[in-house]
Amino acid sequence: MKKQYYNPDSTENFMDAKIIGGDPSGIINTSRSPHKWALPLYRLMESYTWYPEECNLSGDKQLYNNLSDDMKRAYDMALAQLIQNDSVQAKQLPEGIAPYITSPMISACLVRQAYEETNHARTYALGAEEVCSDVDRIYTMDKHEPALLRKNLAVSKMYESIQTKNNPDSQDILKIAAANQVLEELVFPGGFCVLWSFKFPGTSKAIGFVQRDEQGTHVPLFKNIFREIKNQEGIENSTLEYIRNLVKHMVNEEKIWTKEISKPLMGFSDKAIDMFIEYQGNSVLTNLGLEPEFEITDGGPLLEFVRLNSMLSKDRKKTNFFEISVGDYARNTIDEDY
Repeated sequence: MKKQYYNPDSTENFMDAKIIGGDPSGIINTSRSPHKWALPLYRLMESYTWYPEECNLSGDKQLYNNLSDDMKRAYDMALAQLIQNDSVQAKQLPEGIAPYITSPMISACLVRQAYEETNHARTYALGAEEVCSDVDRIYTMDKHEPALLRKNLAVSKMYESIQTKNNPDSQDILKIAAANQVLEELVFPGGFCVLWSFKFPGTSKAIGFVQRDEQGTHVPLFKNIFREIKNQEGIENSTLEYIRNLVKHMVNEEKIWTKEISKPLMGFSDKAIDMFIEYQGNSVLTNLGLEPEFEITDGGPLLEFVRLNSMLSKDRKKTNFFEISVGDYARNTIDEDY
């Protein structure tokens, strides 16, 4: 059942808040929550605040204009698919899962993430306008690129259970939490790798900001949401099977997609892509507290490429206490419950 915006008849103590199925008053109390990880995570999100205008794309346009048609298509396709990912997230977070999350502090984190997804979409819009110089073409590529349409449909299908039911139960919400984890940790990284490979300074900086949001805060948010619901409500065998099949299906879709858009790029061999995507699939399952599905234990050269380009990696190189930001300090407490 969806929570009420304001419920003056609530008798639920803030420290007794449930993640779903609770009876909240509708008031957000950031000082009182049984979910100890939520406020530090929210503060970390705040510390990561950035704006698309910080990424100067003016030099990227000339570099883009010098590319071959195949290379331009790779850039365009990656950009178009990332736009769709964030568009889905910006809608399904506040409209899909958030209405059923009854813990006020966790609800606040979801609102913050929805803002960040919109910020990411705005960043990609600047790329389409300033680098590709053809916004309409980028935003309608799914009309004439079957591979892009297939990938977009695979992403949107993950959220069907929240769209097709008027009153989703705890197992449906577990499935949606898992879908969020799949999108953030499995579906995004291939596109990031492709855009980073062009070594465009503005684009690389922008993707670094986006990746830091996704890996640094969105992944732990849904890791904890999933585990909280599982601990509170339990998980049925059919839900476990659904999630494992979802991960296997999206690993396959991501392999097909990444191989398609990276054809003209060096370093994206089929083996390298398979290693990276399967590694990410295992990481999704491990974060959800489930057993890995794939035998792979090494993400290969593409994982190392992500780490080299990741702003999270750069943050973690700070070892002097006086150089550590509030965000770095807060990060140490996010997963303390688990």
